Amino acid sequence: MLVAVGGVHGNEPAGALALVRVMERLESHSRLRSGDCVALAGNLPALAARRRFIDEDLNRRFVTESAERVERDADSVESREQRELLAALESVLRDARGPVVLLDLHTTSGAGAPFAVFADTMVSRNFARRFPIPVVLGLEEQLAGTLIDYVGLDGHAAVGFEGGQHEDPESVDHLEAIVWIALGEMGLVDVEASWLQTERDKLVRAAAGAPAILEVTYRHAITQEDAFSMLPGFASFETVVAGQTIARDARGDVTAPKGGYLLMPLYQKQGDDGFFIVTKVRSFWLWLSALLRYARAGRIAHWLPGVSRVAGEGHRVRVHRAIARWYSLELLHLLGFRRSAEEGNVLLMERRAHDLP
Repeated sequence: MLVAVGGVHGNEPAGALALVRVMERLESHSRLRSGDCVALAGNLPALAARRRFIDEDLNRRFVTESAERVERDADSVESREQRELLAALESVLRDARGPVVLLDLHTTSGAGAPFAVFADTMVSRNFARRFPIPVVLGLEEQLAGTLIDYVGLDGHAAVGFEGGQHEDPESVDHLEAIVWIALGEMGLVDVEASWLQTERDKLVRAAAGAPAILEVTYRHAITQEDAFSMLPGFASFETVVAGQTIARDARGDVTAPKGGYLLMPLYQKQGDDGFFIVTKVRSFWLWLSALLRYARAGRIAHWLPGVSRVAGEGHRVRVHRAIARWYSLELLHLLGFRRSAEEGNVLLMERRAHDLP
């Protein structure tokens, strides 16, 4: 079963428009060969208002604590939208007749090539790499409460896709192509291979020149009080150098703290991420990561310098920064651990239960 969600952010209608196109074509041409395709709209009031959100960011509410309280918490527009979306998802997942893949379709305020993000479990990573666009690792460590992270906790493949700039008509084309390719990869549609290749070619052209695999190395968090403003003309995957002025805020110039590629520069009023910096990752490291996970190497993560087990929690470790070597954190990432909390100079890292070796 393929479940696709568009419009989790209301100023990103391209995902919902792409899903309307796909569903209309499926219905008119009876192309669904087996399984199911379900399309859901995320935040209807925000879509109607063409705002990212009304009261709070819906795509930051999908943390365990928020999901547990959603039945009794109806104070905000987004809490009500979350309740309805969770009810729909739970019904779909309960009735699924086989493996489930979730696509969360988005666009960005700045220009740039389409790309994929995911909580780095093997099932999500393997599915994301079937698309001819860049994949970005490590974003889930920076952004808590996303829909793909929440669905991925149950062991499903869950991948987020950024299709391009909000108002660019080609963003709808890119997201539509992503849904068709997903349906084809899952064997759910009866279409010619040449037609699916045409959809792939759209994404190949859109992503030309962008690195294939990247990792987030910096997030520039902002608040309304910062009065943050990107300088005009920046786009995702544009090269920046350390010290380069790329924005301004209430304190003055904002410079890139390190070199790399710019990701999702903010050109809208709502949002708490000014920009990200990402760097290239060689495909060898993903191959090594998969090898280590399938070899169950995570069981001995506590052997690393400065790393210890959390009593009674086999999926969680403590990293003592004063003791840990630089490579300890990198190896933990390869083994599927991600940072979950900080306690002074101690970093808590955990693996998702379903991704344990």
